Amino acid sequence: MQLTPKPTPNRGPARRLPPSPARSRSDAAGFTLIEILVTVAIVAVGLLGLAKLQAAAISETQTSRTRSVITMQAESLANAMRSDRAFWASTTSLPSFTIAAGGTVTYGGAFPAAHAGGCTSPSTACSSGEMARDDVSFWATGFGSQFPTATGSMSCSTASSTGPTTCDLSLTWTENIIAINRSAGAASGSTAAHSNTNYLVLHIQP
Repeated sequence: MQLTPKPTPNRGPARRLPPSPARSRSDAAGFTLIEILVTVAIVAVGLLGLAKLQAAAISETQTSRTRSVITMQAESLANAMRSDRAFWASTTSLPSFTIAAGGTVTYGGAFPAAHAGGCTSPSTACSSGEMARDDVSFWATGFGSQFPTATGSMSCSTASSTGPTTCDLSLTWTENIIAINRSAGAASGSTAAHSNTNYLVLHIQP
């Protein structure tokens, strides 16, 4: 008697068992932690850059303000000189002065002695030279109070006996500057805050 083998049932392709819930949760938690660390690192770098930009912006704002105020101070003295042309535009009296830190003035050239009691409310009228000295003294006091470390000088000259007279006002001050990047820091010799000396020369023709 011949035996016929039974056909093997077709089971189809083998299927993988789904991962256990505990393993899935562990893998998801691991990837989430890495993503959080990367995000924190990116945000930290961005905040550091923002803080640097803010410090540089504040420094530039202060620098611009200082230069604007010093320019206005120089222009105010020029206006006072033009209001006293009898002294400043003279070709025979060529005044000069220097300003030390704190606003202390040393007069030279044709400046006369100070009028007794000043020229604000004098008992006797001030001459044009005394008025000029009083104007410079008043201006230097205000300049020194605003910029205690700044210095300056003025010298006047004339091309001929008929004029015109030209005066050069020179002001010097220092500024604290923050380098915004390594290139700017290398150009100034420092990658941190450093002092920079600035000059303003105003040519005045009274």
